[in-house]
Amino acid sequence: MSEFSYINFIRRSPVSNKATILGPGDDAGVVKISSGTYVLLAADTLVEGVHFYSDTPLDLVGRKALAVNLSDLAAMGGAENISALVCVSFPQNISGEGPDLLYQGLSDLARLFDVAIIGGDTTSGSQELVISVSVSGTIDPKYLVKRSGAQMGDHIWVTGYLGNSLASEKHLRFLPRLPEAAALTREFKLSAMIDISDGLLNDLQHILRESGGLSATLSREAIPLSPSMVSGDLEKSLEQACCDGEDFELLFTLSPSESARLEASSLAKNPQMPLTRIGEIHPGHSYEPRLCWLENAQVIKFENYGYEHRFGHQNANKSLKRT
Repeated sequence: MSEFSYINFIRRSPVSNKATILGPGDDAGVVKISSGTYVLLAADTLVEGVHFYSDTPLDLVGRKALAVNLSDLAAMGGAENISALVCVSFPQNISGEGPDLLYQGLSDLARLFDVAIIGGDTTSGSQELVISVSVSGTIDPKYLVKRSGAQMGDHIWVTGYLGNSLASEKHLRFLPRLPEAAALTREFKLSAMIDISDGLLNDLQHILRESGGLSATLSREAIPLSPSMVSGDLEKSLEQACCDGEDFELLFTLSPSESARLEASSLAKNPQMPLTRIGEIHPGHSYEPRLCWLENAQVIKFENYGYEHRFGHQNANKSLKRT
């Protein structure tokens, strides 16, 4: 079974209450605490050998465990008053300083983004290090952005650069796009947004499906390739940028009028926050969203569209591989 089919199974049997605004299927759950305040809730688990190597410095593991959750909050439009719960299962053979290093990396990033670490749980006995972080934060409902709001004709944008995240260690050191999300949602009306964790094409398909079964064209020339790319093979670089994942940039859509406003704004001209228009939303063609290159209308074909966990006796979890 794949992680996405399991999520769909859970969504078919929802468990909610009157406070629930948004359940499983987006970057974070949403509950209402008052007419003017929603709470975003997100959780992620990192497993040694799947999300990081056994020789990864533990301060970077702790840092990433919080960072991926903050990226989920950014994908919903940002958050304030953020708190975190941290649960860790330490292997028996962890070094004496290991737990301290793990917490150091996590707490350093928490201070940078004014996140309160308010509790959690610690255990031991597993063969691999496992760390699970859950976060909550408040948001004004008018700034909330979901995956499901894209419309035909919308323009597709990304922050930052894509590709080579694993080899460059960006996946361990990235800064969650919380400030960028706040700036975008407070000045522009975004129709949909997601963070790029499983690959540009994979995550774009989440937006297309959740928005009612749409399709998209992307411009090859517009894809913002990471400056750390070392391959001179454009096709290989594009595949990395579109499929590798772990970029943790924001992928979002805007109406043409809002897109024009963004292009003319000082925000789009800020070299500290690269923003790139990479494509356009179109009517859907089938159950599977259709992704084409704008230049020649050819369907985008790569070996895979991104990362997806699989589990059960017939499928083992995919592990990190050095490149």
